[in-house]
Amino acid sequence: MKKIRVNIMTAAVLAAAMIAVSGCGAKTTAPTTAPTAAPTVAPTAAPTSAQAEADWEITIEGTEESSVVFNEAEAEKVGLIKQKASVKDKDTSLPEQEWDGVALEKVLEYYGVKTYTTVKVESSDGTFKEYTPDLVASSKALLGFKADGKALDKGIGPVQLVMDGKGPNWWIANVTKITVIK
Repeated sequence: MKKIRVNIMTAAVLAAAMIAVSGCGAKTTAPTTAPTAAPTVAPTAAPTSAQAEADWEITIEGTEESSVVFNEAEAEKVGLIKQKASVKDKDTSLPEQEWDGVALEKVLEYYGVKTYTTVKVESSDGTFKEYTPDLVASSKALLGFKADGKALDKGIGPVQLVMDGKGPNWWIANVTKITVIK
């Protein structure tokens, strides 16, 4: 009987500690993320000051300079644009969003890339997709930083490759590396 009472007390102490750590029992909703790289935006209308100060970097390999680091400051030099895009798959289509970002084609031009056979875009988790020059030049390939004026969720951003009119497997979340294959 004493052992049962100790186990019940231990469980009560653990439960109280869990409630205290989780914010006094306040309800939280689990974040929703698509199993694919479908676009998702942060729930706040504007990025927090920590998000605004956070810089991102994408390594680009295979340029004339061998390897370069592309970041927010370089993106502004390339030229930021707004572009409408939506994920479309066989029978489904997500609502169109207005994206802020930079065209992948313009990024490659900025670094002197004129000819290539494919461009490999890779996520932080190693997921990648290769894109042909005609897809890159079609103006559908965008390195997006914001969707509908909002910063991207942590799991999707800070930068996502957006491919308007393509299925979710063509969209690469959390882009960290681009490789130009000649």
